[in-house]
Amino acid sequence: MKLNKKYQFHHFGSQDSSSFDGVFPVFLPSYQTFSLQQLGELIVQDMQWKAISRSLGKHLIPLFIDGALNKDFTKVLSGKASLPYLAREKRLLSVYRKTQKKNQTLLSQFFGNEGIHFCSTFQNERIQRLFDLLEEKQVWKLSQELVWWDVTTQTIVEPEDIVWKEEMQTQLEVKCFVETKNDVFPLVIDDPLQLFSDKGVLVHPNDKRYKKHIGKKIIIPILNKSIPIFGEEGLDTVKDNGIFRLNPLLGEYHLRKTQQYRLSLQDEVIDEKGFFVSDIPNFGGKPAFDFVENITETLATIGNLVSKQEVKKKIPYSSETNTRLIRRIVPGIILDFSQYGDDFGKWMEKEFPELSEEGRQPFSVKLSLESKNIYQPRLPFLCNVMTGEVKCFRYQICERSCGSAFSSLLLYLLVEQQLPFEFSISDLFDALYFMSEERWNAFFDQFSFSVSKEDSLFALMKSNDHEMISERIGLELEKIPWLQMDAKGIFRFLPTVLFGDQWTLHSVACSDVFLQSLACFSRSQGLKLFFQQQQVFPLFLEYFLWFSFVLQETSGFSFVPFHADEKAFPLQARWESELSDYGLDVLRFTVARGKAYTESDLAVSFEYLKHLWNLFKVLYEQGVFELDEVGELRLGGKEYWLFSQWKELLSAFEEKLPGESAFSVALGSLQDFTRGAFSWYLALVKGEAHEESRFLAGQLFLSLLELLSPIIPEFISMIEGVLKFPVKSVVNREELHGVKDYRTFLLFDILKGIQLKRAELQLKKHLPIALCVQANSDILRLIESYESSLKLLFKTEEIQYLAANEVFPSGFETFMILDITVGIKALDLPQHEDCLAQLEKEHTSKLQTLEYLRSTLVALSLNPLADPVKLAEKESELDQLKSEIQELELNIKKMKATKKV
Repeated sequence: MKLNKKYQFHHFGSQDSSSFDGVFPVFLPSYQTFSLQQLGELIVQDMQWKAISRSLGKHLIPLFIDGALNKDFTKVLSGKASLPYLAREKRLLSVYRKTQKKNQTLLSQFFGNEGIHFCSTFQNERIQRLFDLLEEKQVWKLSQELVWWDVTTQTIVEPEDIVWKEEMQTQLEVKCFVETKNDVFPLVIDDPLQLFSDKGVLVHPNDKRYKKHIGKKIIIPILNKSIPIFGEEGLDTVKDNGIFRLNPLLGEYHLRKTQQYRLSLQDEVIDEKGFFVSDIPNFGGKPAFDFVENITETLATIGNLVSKQEVKKKIPYSSETNTRLIRRIVPGIILDFSQYGDDFGKWMEKEFPELSEEGRQPFSVKLSLESKNIYQPRLPFLCNVMTGEVKCFRYQICERSCGSAFSSLLLYLLVEQQLPFEFSISDLFDALYFMSEERWNAFFDQFSFSVSKEDSLFALMKSNDHEMISERIGLELEKIPWLQMDAKGIFRFLPTVLFGDQWTLHSVACSDVFLQSLACFSRSQGLKLFFQQQQVFPLFLEYFLWFSFVLQETSGFSFVPFHADEKAFPLQARWESELSDYGLDVLRFTVARGKAYTESDLAVSFEYLKHLWNLFKVLYEQGVFELDEVGELRLGGKEYWLFSQWKELLSAFEEKLPGESAFSVALGSLQDFTRGAFSWYLALVKGEAHEESRFLAGQLFLSLLELLSPIIPEFISMIEGVLKFPVKSVVNREELHGVKDYRTFLLFDILKGIQLKRAELQLKKHLPIALCVQANSDILRLIESYESSLKLLFKTEEIQYLAANEVFPSGFETFMILDITVGIKALDLPQHEDCLAQLEKEHTSKLQTLEYLRSTLVALSLNPLADPVKLAEKESELDQLKSEIQELELNIKKMKATKKV
């Protein structure tokens, strides 16, 4: 059966995602389109999971999870810090929607319609049930965390986003007097801004200078604040005059020491905007960085300054806003499972005995800090700072305190971060105006226990009677006891009034890892999630396993015994044109080969896919895929040799995944196999009547395509479109038997030697060569029996056979295998063949130029503003080119006729 169809890449069409066995998670960025690095990683990840699917015999598709990667929000809001709260949120929403639209387009280019899209959310019964159990088991813990703070964006800055600059900084020595005494404690102050944050001091109990004052207090100048003096063994009596300042802003150790002595951490000196709080005499409400010199001058004026010097120090700045950072203490939530470690270990051993011990240990981890991103998904908690108690917030807690539908709505806006805790009336109107239908429905769901959609207030809100709305809101605000309005008309939320003394509402911004784990966990019911088994579990999987332990569930996920290197080549900036020129399969194949996306690498991959298609075409036209399955195959000489090569190749691919260096090596062996051993075998058995030989060739080729299916799915679908059945071999290598034939193996060694020698001499494949073989009579007869196949394989015009005692002719490059000598020599092409090739090349070039000229003329003729002179020149050029092509065609015909004669 003739197959005229050529290999031609195409892009994914609609794929069937309705029938699948499971999913693997893929997390999408929220505010950023895919980077070239991320696209490269996506390609590798997809190939790896396709390979895992093939090994498991399952159909696994990606689960694209949105809303769990938010670290790029600051770039969206760069330069927008002065915008109102809701304006910034609206910008984020707009960028988010545009980004997701672009990312969906990119995903469709790479994955077609295969995959499930899911947006992570906390409004999920499964997640709420998990939170209830976590609260019941008392694993939420309150903590105090020391962070670097950007006063411009009013957010936490992570260590990786900090730039340290060397600058001169003022260092002071300040006299602090003991309360009711005239004795002095000389404090060394590295940063004048942190003087007012001291909570106490430590001295050595045997230090003669200070031991009599232990238990008393010293007075911080300017503030006139008294702080206690403690004694502690082991202190350095020389450094900083032997005084250790209990200042939580100086570092983690100082913070823990301050907590150890049960000193308050609540008194702020500098607020989140970088201003001194109103309690600081002379400096209240002033920008802190602008008044460092004023602090020094004030200390000198009141007689408390001992010395001042300028010291070169490294100062922290934000890499994004270039703003100098300050230290702040913010509340955080810790998720502490340590008390359930034994139970968790037993559960893991029972459910997942194959997993490593490292994945079964209890852990205690910070869920998040106060807010790096105030727009990130957040969890509301009720926190008691005095007792350290933490409760998951539920709207039902406020059922009696809210009292009215409007107060319920206002509380919802505050908790869901649609309003800041300090807001103006215009902020409230904006929040209500921008409230989407989805948010209204979520509000009614959350307050279904106390609020009805039929309430007259909500009907009024959706009307256009703005005057009535304004009047009604004003009246409602006056009735809410947990709001306080200042002289400027700013409303402040008072959580202690609403929830009781010492209780505050604390919204915790969720980390990306926590969000990813929650998103997967919420989808593990109804879908089978698959994860790669790893030696040491990342934090994402630790969360997931602990959540499953809390709910005592394991049916929604499983682990696969594969773990790949995290290695990926980023796409090049011109990847779209490469995709258009070569197709996605070529990009995938180039990555799997461990190559970069250079033009030459892509061309090599493309040529190999064409080679595979040509092999398929040869086999298809021989009808090997239509042969019925043969019973037990007893392999002969050539068949057993091919089987042994195939078996060795399969073992090289075992437990290897695309993207790994070992897989790249195995893929190189597969390329050598199809270009060498497999092609030689097909040439040697061509024309033979043995159906077993042809059947084996077809089945081994299908098994090779199965190996490559994760890398070249479009190519496979093209072949399946021709065959009308799935690419799957029916041969089991364990069921194949045969006997090794020494002579056959030797024959193929000779063929391999010829190929290697030809490559060493850099002889092109289309150039003819001469062969000479010197061996014993048995080997010579064996080679002579396949002479026609050898001539076809190596473009050999003649093969000389020499006995062992004959003289080897000159001009041959030789190699030896045992006592066999093989010579190879390039043959010169006749002069007319060189001329013919040049003429044909010139003819092809001129035909291409002709097509270009024709298209140019069409464009010029359709343009009413085209220059007539230029149009005439192009027509003349076209006529000249036509005559040159006719002359070339005539010369080519003459040359071919001469060649025949």
